[in-house]
Amino acid sequence: MTQNTNINQISITKKLNSKLLEINETLKKQYESEDLGVLTGLTGHALFHFYYSRFSNTEEPSEIGVKIIAECFEKINQNYEISTYCSGIASFGWVLEHLYLENFIDFDNDKILSDLDHYLFERQSLDSSIGLFDFLHGSIGYGYYFLARYKNTASQELKKRYKIYLLKLISSLEEFAIESENKIKWESILSMETQKRGYNFSLSHGIPSIINFLCRLHSFSDFKSSVDPLIKKSISYILDHKNTEPNHYSIFPNFECESTNKNRHSRLAWCYGDLGVGITLLQAAKTLQDKNLNKIAIDILKHSAQRVQQHDTMIKDAGICHGAFGVAKVFNRVYKETHEPIFKAATEHWLNEGLEMCSHQDGFAGYKKWVGGQEIWENELSLLEGISGIGLVIIDYLTDNEFNWDECLMIS
Repeated sequence: MTQNTNINQISITKKLNSKLLEINETLKKQYESEDLGVLTGLTGHALFHFYYSRFSNTEEPSEIGVKIIAECFEKINQNYEISTYCSGIASFGWVLEHLYLENFIDFDNDKILSDLDHYLFERQSLDSSIGLFDFLHGSIGYGYYFLARYKNTASQELKKRYKIYLLKLISSLEEFAIESENKIKWESILSMETQKRGYNFSLSHGIPSIINFLCRLHSFSDFKSSVDPLIKKSISYILDHKNTEPNHYSIFPNFECESTNKNRHSRLAWCYGDLGVGITLLQAAKTLQDKNLNKIAIDILKHSAQRVQQHDTMIKDAGICHGAFGVAKVFNRVYKETHEPIFKAATEHWLNEGLEMCSHQDGFAGYKKWVGGQEIWENELSLLEGISGIGLVIIDYLTDNEFNWDECLMIS
């Protein structure tokens, strides 16, 4: 390592520590949200406080985290209605499982959460019956929660229940899969406004999230034989849509439909684009023990690491969903997996870019999210688009500990 590299690393570390203190001071004072969900609501704020407590070795943040969880229970007792993974009860349960596994809390989740099972399974079944396999807003999100319960429950009776729930979801995926030439895909609504339908390539809503979820099921003998062909055939479909045009920015489109060929370019982000495909294929390569697929995934991610111009990346804000810190988070995870220097450099590039974006005098810790459809800037506290997520990404970079909160985003 050169002297200049050492100096640059010291500089970025100092700036990140300072920004993290600022974010913590903001989130100590306000963390209100109408939502419970980990991505848009209170439990995402709680994750920040619990991890900041461990990072800073102080008790006050974890006490705030416990207070937030108590508020979530109160909302549920008052008939909170949103059930989805993104904003609702499914990810509230996922967070309780995660906090227990990471020794942040000592709740009896079997007792606390099992009362919610029937309701959440009804929601999963309803979405599955219409082919709504959306991670953030549909049946894959419920399945992701039930998989966490399946893995962690101490009750064999409950484990059998979750096995049934998950097998029914797999059965629905098989039913709605469209197969051709040994490739499969799932159709979804691409635009709520126009109701346009097609085949979504995003990790947030599309086929990569289905593959990612199925790979996690593949680790268990109860599901392996059912999901193995679905994984392999859907990967074949994804790879069949690699961009072969010269001097292309992105390798994969946002989606396939009748008008796809008019614009095959996708942004650099967690939500849509090559990063979500790449991190999913890396997961699949480990699952299938496929060295060739591993190389393909690494090549996709290396191509992404070289995208730095705004007109190419379309990055305008700092949040996890489609901003600089989300890109840094993915590259940092890939660096930890591969130890390839290109991913360390990409991580630090996007952390620096993110630090430069704290330019809003009336923003939270200087940050606002860009609302592209309305072309306005808004303050945001959430994990997905706000400063809770930015803070968690900074904590990950500054610590040598293996923090796995990013599993809530299908990254780890």
